[in-house]
Amino acid sequence: MIVETLPELNRDVKSIAELTRSEIKEIAIGKIKERILAQPQQDMFAEDVMLDISSVYEQVVTDYTRQIIEIPRISMVQKQVSKAGFHGFDLDTGKLSLQPVKPSHCHSTTYQSPVDGTPSRARVVVSPHRQSGTTRPQH
Repeated sequence: MIVETLPELNRDVKSIAELTRSEIKEIAIGKIKERILAQPQQDMFAEDVMLDISSVYEQVVTDYTRQIIEIPRISMVQKQVSKAGFHGFDLDTGKLSLQPVKPSHCHSTTYQSPVDGTPSRARVVVSPHRQSGTTRPQH
């Protein structure tokens, strides 16, 4: 339980070395106790487990810090105000050679949105060169 809680302290600590501070230890143990008490089916030995957590916290953090590679935090701060906008432009489509797609190269598929899980339909166009396993000729 201690190891699962340590990544949650990301907002409270700036480096892995801070996990040994007494204030952070209190925060971590508080979160672990909340997690134990929030379990729908509580352990008969929940009180004993909570007492054991505070006694083994230092050893777990020592092992954790020894086995982890810390990635430094990089803060990018903008020095000047940036301007963004849209400008009209002309698109020359005269040189494009758009060919109609054969129905045999199209199929519809249903997929779930990774954002909200809603099903969506999509039309997929498969290149005939990719279907047959050949590559397009180089011009």
